[in-house]
Amino acid sequence: WPALETPAGKTRIGAIVGGASPVFNAEARERLDAAAANAPDRIAVHVIEGAGHWVHVDAPDEVVRILSGNV
Repeated sequence: WPALETPAGKTRIGAIVGGASPVFNAEARERLDAAAANAPDRIAVHVIEGAGHWVHVDAPDEVVRILSGNV
């Protein structure tokens, strides 16, 4: 969490979260959203609703779209 909440230097972070993930709980989601709110130019959060923990399996096209910058 420290590396995510205070990225070093000019580090930019993109997080992809499965909206239906039982692993990434509400507390973790709130913490991630707060980090992004504090550094919106450096931290981007993308939530794929309906995808579980294995977002690359549940929504591969959406993951590719996000990673390719077509968001």
